[in-house]
Amino acid sequence: LLNHYLKSLRPRTTLVRRRVRQGYIPNFILASDLCIYPDTLIAVLDQDDALMNRHVVSALKQAKADGADLINGLMYRPNKPMHIYYTDYVNPRSKGGGNTWTHLRAFTKELFDRVPIDEYRIDGEWISDVSDYATMLPMAEIAKKPIQLTDRYFLWHEREPYSAERKQEQGRLIQYLMNRHPLHSQTD
Repeated sequence: LLNHYLKSLRPRTTLVRRRVRQGYIPNFILASDLCIYPDTLIAVLDQDDALMNRHVVSALKQAKADGADLINGLMYRPNKPMHIYYTDYVNPRSKGGGNTWTHLRAFTKELFDRVPIDEYRIDGEWISDVSDYATMLPMAEIAKKPIQLTDRYFLWHEREPYSAERKQEQGRLIQYLMNRHPLHSQTD
């Protein structure tokens, strides 16, 4: 069914369907491996996200043309309709992540590949959850030109509430990531 909807995009689309769950981080690595050009922009759309307007792609393309290597777009959460998640890319670990985790998330292949692979592991294992924090925190620290698109909402983020147990585990993982040493840009 998905193949049918992607028919017009087929020359520019790679659809990956895994038979067995691999985990979040292996999917990011596969996306980077499939892209051959360092300046390719990889945009993340989770299963609980929906694009909110027809200008998302053109806004991402314009931001990239303006030199952005890391992009966040404003997200709308119906369970928190008055909250606007502004991103702060300066020392995000000292600010609870600085909202770098917010959806819409996009980055260049080159930026993703510059993050040491061990940033995506804990005790040799792939980080199993909170991939938005796990990927965006280190990329925000080394990005040359991170930007947030704030002129409109780009993404609707709605999901069922997590169990108390999952929220507690995510809280532990996030705290672990916040306590890691920040990465520094090679231009610093």
